[in-house]
Parts: sequence; structure tokens; C-alpha cells
Amino acid sequence: MSIFHDLTVKPWLTAQGTVELRDKAAARKLALKVFLAIVTVLFMLLVVAYARRMAYEDWRPSPQLGLLWANTFALVLSSVALQWAVFSARRRQMDGMRVAFLAGGAFTVVFLVGQILAWRQLGTMVISMSRTPQSPSSI
Repeated sequence: MSIFHDLTVKPWLTAQGTVELRDKAAARKLALKVFLAIVTVLFMLLVVAYARRMAYEDWRPSPQLGLLWANTFALVLSSVALQWAVFSARRRQMDGMRVAFLAGGAFTVVFLVGQILAWRQLGTMVISMSRTPQSPSSI
């Protein structure tokens, strides 16, 4: 089925015209699809605006931190561990689920500590933001 068909269906109406929600799962699935579409469009608009702003001659790139790549890797490992926990729970493997949740939590803590360190590194860098396009005063 297409999303347009899903948007036109009124699952709360029955043949007699009374209000009744017949398929809650379908309504939730449609709401999730609409939400994801909105978030995707918003994200793409931000990416396009950022890319367009980079084309101006007064643009200076922000400093690149190697720590951010390590943080990204920790976040990916956390997601993988939590997905492993879901699969273990579905198979009723409680020991595997506990290990996966602990690993996911540990990688999440590593990610958060890395983010704090990255913000501190950015704070100690001497960057004059008063005349760059990224500064709030230039908006």
C-alpha cells in the first residue's frame, strides 16, 4: 500500500458510521511514517541551507576534531548492542540480553563522556566567532 492510500483511509469509521478504532497498529504505523517523513524533510532542509551557506566567500570551516569520529563509533556500537538486546529478548535469551544492555549502556556512557571532552576541546580553542557567518551576531 502507498502512504497516500493510508492517509485517505478512516479506520475509525465503521459501515454504520459509528466511531470505532478498528486497527490501532495501522494508525500507529501511519503516524510513524508521517513523523519520519517530517523529520527527514526538516533534516534535508537544514543540510541544504548549510551547503548553500558554505558557498559564500566569507565562510570558514569549523575545526575538525578526531574525537568526534571516536564518539560516532561509540554511538554505532551502542546501537548495535541495544539491537542485539532486542534480538536476545525475542529469543528469550536473558543472559545475552543482560550482556547486550550492559554493553549498550557502557558504549552510551563512553559516547557521553566523549561529547563532554569534545565540547571542552572546542571551548579551549581560540576561535574568533564575532566575524564569522556561524556566529549568532551575523544573523
